[in-house]
Amino acid sequence: MRAGQSRLPNKCEGARVDPVGVGFIGLGQTVNLWHTPFIAGSSLVRAVAGVDITPARRDLMAPHIHGPVGAEIDSLLANPEVEIVVVATPHRFHKEHVIASLEAGKHVICEKPLGLNLADAREIAEVANRCQRYASVYQNRRFDADSLAIKKAVDGGAIGDLISISRAHYRDRPHTDMAAQEYRPDWRLESWAGHLIDWGPHLLNQLQHFAGAKPKSVYCHLRGVKWTTESDDFFTLLVEFENGVLGKAEVCVFAHDGQKEWHLIGSEATLSCQGWGEPIYVYGSNGDKTEVKTGEHRWADIYESLARFIRGEGEPAVSTREALETMELIEAARISAQTGRSVDLPLS
Repeated sequence: MRAGQSRLPNKCEGARVDPVGVGFIGLGQTVNLWHTPFIAGSSLVRAVAGVDITPARRDLMAPHIHGPVGAEIDSLLANPEVEIVVVATPHRFHKEHVIASLEAGKHVICEKPLGLNLADAREIAEVANRCQRYASVYQNRRFDADSLAIKKAVDGGAIGDLISISRAHYRDRPHTDMAAQEYRPDWRLESWAGHLIDWGPHLLNQLQHFAGAKPKSVYCHLRGVKWTTESDDFFTLLVEFENGVLGKAEVCVFAHDGQKEWHLIGSEATLSCQGWGEPIYVYGSNGDKTEVKTGEHRWADIYESLARFIRGEGEPAVSTREALETMELIEAARISAQTGRSVDLPLS
């Protein structure tokens, strides 16, 4: 059996297959916004358990979970109906909760990041391999309608050969509004929870996905400007890939104007998009402008691909290897920001 493969039997042809049970460690804002709604709409997965230390969050989420909702992680991990654990606790608890889940025989989808640093991520990958279980990151931004449409257009040759890709996230408020107010929303502003490790995994994973090659070098500048000086609320990062594609990722949470969040330069045309839900256009060399059609968000794909994998079909949508490569980029970016120099990859 290869690393990460389920020990569960393949389904029998024509037999009824029950949905794969999902349990949540942490029931914060991200769970009721970005997890349970899409699980509820799927026939392949079902929310069957949840734990949280905050009574108000347990009360809020209990109607959306078809099983016990409590405060004890051990009870959830001992529940045989739980086959997938979603770790949605604050960043500094990710390694502890992911490893405990793997050692309990569960597959794991972790809210980004996969640990606080590359060492954490490597340890998680080693435990997943030893336990023959899957562990990776919930890269839902890869399955946004705009991301899917842009990837399809680029792969279809709409801009020729990809030369560079810029991916950004701009807003004018801190990320504390995304935290559950019943817990301690300011945790996102603390030293271990800046935006490089918060939004960085999403943007860097998209750069990797579009470039289709391993990163060669990284240069990064980050600082705390407005909302916090303890961690970063602004960063800009440049990455060169082995195939020559150049990538740029930038996050600013005190931006006052609407900058383009997607900008791709190809050998034949340019593609850009102002932001999430905005029109996507390809600009040709003769001045023509063509709108790229978008489809539906496919956020449930992460869960459904893992459910199929557990039942013996296909591969998960986001691999453990991808999560490790993203964490290596983040680690290199930190080193670059500290030294003021470009950092070569891979790291030792």
